[in-house]
Order: sequence, then structure tokens, then C-alpha cells
Amino acid sequence: MKSRNYLIISLILFVALSIVFIITQNNIYYYLTIPILIYASFMRYNREKEQLTIKTTKILIFLKYEIITFTMAFLTMYLHSFFINTRMFSSELYLFIITIISVIFFLIYLILHIKRTLLIRQELRKNNSK
Repeated sequence: MKSRNYLIISLILFVALSIVFIITQNNIYYYLTIPILIYASFMRYNREKEQLTIKTTKILIFLKYEIITFTMAFLTMYLHSFFINTRMFSSELYLFIITIISVIFFLIYLILHIKRTLLIRQELRKNNSK
């Protein structure tokens, strides 16, 4: 219950920082949301881990890498906005490369999620047949 309260507080803080960023267009508020994103990823991992019915090491490893790749995809989007705001890196090539990297992380996340789901179903079938 305590972690849920922290997650609600961090969500409210994230929304407040996002609104302040939209109003002021000051990038510091945008980058202050990065720790909140990382904290939410840790909380998501713990919540998903608690909800699992079968906790084998392989399933937990897939879950951990799934959360890491999802977080990295969002962090590369933050890097994308950093390159847009920096005049030195405002070339279209850098933006295209960062977008491709973010899409690759999302595809890896999707593959890991599907593999974890299939592994859980396989373990459930194996346990039901015994």
C-alpha cells in the first residue's frame, strides 16, 4: 500500500511538471520528469512481479529485460527532444537515428513481452497436465 501511495504522488508530480513545461516551455521541467519515469519503471517491475502466478527465473529475467527496454525507449525519446533543442545536433540525421533507436527498443520490448506471455502459458499448461 505504501508503494502505491508513492506511485500516486509521483504521478501527480509528473503531471504537474508536464503542465508547467507546457506553460513555460522551460526544458528543466521536462528533464525533471526523468527520475519519475525511472521510479515508475521500478514500481511497474515490482507490481508485475507480484502479480505473476509462476515465478521461474526465466520469466523474471524476461520481465526485467522487458521493463528495461521499455524504459530505454522512453529515455531515447527524451534524448530526441534534447537533440531538437540543441542547435549543434539539430540535423535531420540525428533525429532520424534517435527515432529508429527508440522504435527498435519498442520492438524488442514487444518481442520480450510476447515471449514472456508464451512462456507463462507453457508453464501453466505443464503444471495443469501434472
